[in-house]
Amino acid sequence: MDILANALTGFPSDKLFCVGITGTNGKTTTSHLVEYALDQKNIPTGVIGTIDHHFIDTQKKKHVWPTSLTTPGSIEFYERLCQFLDLGAKALSVEVSSHALEQDRMSSCQFDGAIFTNLTQDHLDYHKTMEKYFLAKQKLFSDILKNSKKKNKFAVIHGDDPYGRKLVIPEGIRPLYFGTQNADITYQILEQSFGGQKILVQYGKQKYDGHVHLCGAFNVQNILAAAGVLIAQGESLQAALGIFEEFRGVRGRLEKIRTKSLKNVFVDYAHTPDALKNVLQTLRVLKNHNKIISVFGCGGDRDQAKRPLMGEIACQLSDHVILTSDNPRTEDPQKIIQDIVRGCYPFSNYEVVIDRKNAIFKALNLANDGDAILIAGKGHEDYQIIGTQKHHFDDAEVVREILA
Repeated sequence: MDILANALTGFPSDKLFCVGITGTNGKTTTSHLVEYALDQKNIPTGVIGTIDHHFIDTQKKKHVWPTSLTTPGSIEFYERLCQFLDLGAKALSVEVSSHALEQDRMSSCQFDGAIFTNLTQDHLDYHKTMEKYFLAKQKLFSDILKNSKKKNKFAVIHGDDPYGRKLVIPEGIRPLYFGTQNADITYQILEQSFGGQKILVQYGKQKYDGHVHLCGAFNVQNILAAAGVLIAQGESLQAALGIFEEFRGVRGRLEKIRTKSLKNVFVDYAHTPDALKNVLQTLRVLKNHNKIISVFGCGGDRDQAKRPLMGEIACQLSDHVILTSDNPRTEDPQKIIQDIVRGCYPFSNYEVVIDRKNAIFKALNLANDGDAILIAGKGHEDYQIIGTQKHHFDDAEVVREILA
């Protein structure tokens, strides 16, 4: 299907500078950062990912296509590339899921480069083991990128992640590692606040000392992943990172909801143990001795093994946790929460409010001015799946309604 769809649409990836982003967490933010960087270099870039498919043309008009998958099927993928080209695109930034890699949805796409963000527990309902999950990610580098006909191919890899170090990068592909040490690009976080962070980055003899608006070490990693694309094209470190100084973030990714309240309310897509841990650790650094109240649940008909792990992390890193529904799908919400609760012992700083709107209301009422409230799991999603039906539900919208 992939080969036929590519051929029938006229091999559109041959005409685009193509960057694929894979990993458990950070794909969406990194794909938007790559788009932002290339757009700033006057290379109009189409994005295919979890939130939507979109392209901003030369008239600054945003063309948007809705999506229900991180990575679409082969026919939709190559048709979208053609639409991007027709609108004037010169590049592609695409999130590449492990499902798409396992199912060969884009195996004949001609990538110029690929990014590996990290690998932590998720999707074991599908892959069964972490090793098989990793091997699916490996295919982007050892199969797809290796077979690409593009010249000057590159791989940008998170070197602090043990799976990043396990990746096999074939000859003919330039690897570029980033991390806190023993990497091509190393970084330190000098200062952090709700307004962003000051970072020091080194690449060879080049140094960058500046400020970015995104919070959290994980966002520094996302920025370095995107900057690696520019560095691989010959940009200086200063130029590559300077581009991101005005980048304000992505919807539903540690998004601070603007209200008249003095409570700090964040909506985040974190739906894996590692993502939840990263976001809560960031809020703990920034909280200035005020409380952290977390609201989250886990999706139904998905990896059940991560549920107690997320319960433990939430209770460890929050002052109070409200367990609620996410997208229960065809599972009983109470049963999903029982699975989460197994990881909450011996903690007692949690309660259950199954209705998500009521849970958010309770969290906001419990919070005092200056407290941080994290509403995790759904991020940008404006729906809740109950049974097989989608119902309109937007965490940010609910927060604004309650705090109006």
